[in-house]
Amino acid sequence: MSEPIHYTAPELAFHAAPPAPPGPPGPPAPPRPSRLWFVVTAAVTVLALAAGAAGAVSVLLVSGWRKPLDREYQVSVFLKDDITEAQRTAVQTELAKFPARDGVRFESRAEAFKRFEELWKDEQDKPQVEADDLPESFRLTVIATEFDCAPLRAVGALPGVNRPIVSMMPAKGRPGSAIACS
Repeated sequence: MSEPIHYTAPELAFHAAPPAPPGPPGPPAPPRPSRLWFVVTAAVTVLALAAGAAGAVSVLLVSGWRKPLDREYQVSVFLKDDITEAQRTAVQTELAKFPARDGVRFESRAEAFKRFEELWKDEQDKPQVEADDLPESFRLTVIATEFDCAPLRAVGALPGVNRPIVSMMPAKGRPGSAIACS
């Protein structure tokens, strides 16, 4: 048998494997995702959000949610027979604060009688009314989703005011009604 070969340290270093590069040992770093992956992920996210929003809006519409309709409110403020000019001016000044569509209109007894005649012209049981039987009034039209009665209560408390009346006019298949502002 032959004798084993004994190598010296420098010889062993020469025949040994090359040293490992410096750094932490472990698996190699995964490759960086491609730009296409980012674009696909972003597109899927946007589509999912859009589908969710469309679904939510559909549920609201099907369940009956709608934007509230703007309604027309006719406001009539009837005046007392003994109203003074200063009181009439004060009432008109208060009514001018309302968001009236066409402003505040004064209706005299003669104008009220003319309108009465027009409204009742085709009726056989027309009441016997004279112009002096009808009060003077202020009239205005307010367009809103809801009518705020608070300012009208203040007008109703003014001297010379008999009573204010608010009528919600019919619109788009919805009935009209009287609004109680007391």
